[in-house]
Parts: sequence; C-alpha cells; structure tokens
Amino acid sequence: MVIPNPSPFRLSLHLFYLTAETASPDDSRIPLSLKYHLADIYLEELDIVLAWNPDAGDERPPRAPLDTLIAPFLTLLARTPSNHTFERVMSTVLEPLIQSLAPAGSSEPPSKKRRRLLGHELSFVADNSCVSSSPTTDKSLLHQALVKQVFAVASERDTRDSNRRRLYKFWKSNLEEEDDDDDEAARQDVDGS
Repeated sequence: MVIPNPSPFRLSLHLFYLTAETASPDDSRIPLSLKYHLADIYLEELDIVLAWNPDAGDERPPRAPLDTLIAPFLTLLARTPSNHTFERVMSTVLEPLIQSLAPAGSSEPPSKKRRRLLGHELSFVADNSCVSSSPTTDKSLLHQALVKQVFAVASERDTRDSNRRRLYKFWKSNLEEEDDDDDEAARQDVDGS
C-alpha cells in the first residue's frame, strides 16, 4: 500500500489504524501470531516513523498523539482472554514505552527482552509525541498521561476481571515510581543539595 504524502504524522496515523484493526481482541479471524508480530515491532516502527534530523535541515514533524496510538494495545490488554497475549503485549509494548518515558533513575533493571527493545531507547517516540488533549512533550507528563490511561482502561466495564487486576497492579507500581521521584526531589530541595 502506498500512503500519499507520507509525513510522519500521517504514517503514525496509518500505524494506528492498522493496529486498531489487527490488535482487536474481539476478532478471532486475526491469528494470534499476527497480533504478536505487530506488538513485537510496533514501538520500533513508530520510533522510525517519528525520526527526524534537525541538523540535516529536516522540518520537525507534527507531534504524534501517543495516547491515541497506544489505545488499541490497551484495549487488547484489557479484553484478551489469553494470559500469553497479555504478557506479550505488556512486555513488548506497554512496559518499554512507559520505561522510556519514566524519569531517569526511577526504574528497576529492565528484563532481557526490554533491554533489547530499549537498545535505542525510543528517543524519537519520547521527543515527538504528545497527548491528544495537550501539545506538551514533557516526558514526565507523557508518562503520567499514559499511566492514567492504563487506569482508565482498567476501569472500563468491558475489561476482564483478571486483566483489570493486572492493569491496576501495573498502574500502581508506576504511580509509586512517580511518587518516589517526587518525594526524592522534595527531599533534595529541603536539604539544599
């Protein structure tokens, strides 16, 4: 398929629509292997689409709405009946993405697969993304918005109970990381160091 005028924003929207159709937990006609493959390559491809080189005189692409682009995977996480699918999408999409947006020094050592995925650290995703409700690109605000989105998806009526508990646990662990970072920053301000 040829995409007319392939700007990074258009390509990211194309990735979203492709993902929304392919990652649907309700369509049993789509084989799991295709969903797994899409989850495996999604962040790397998104990072490539959002890449730009200011030194080469490239024009900065429009910010990609990260919350919209990740929504199909959150829906899949919420509704999938398969534990393996949940684990696969969590380890290849959500965890690396949240990890790449987390404040420096706030994370435990990443798993072997996350280390491979974070090899080039998704720098363009972090730098060229926003939340659809705000044009800001601050990593900590993107991190907070995605963690809140996980909570919102976990709270939906269609979310399976077992997946809801796991998503809440993920939300809480990432919320605690933010709180720990805020507490540490406050302590440093008080200490004057």
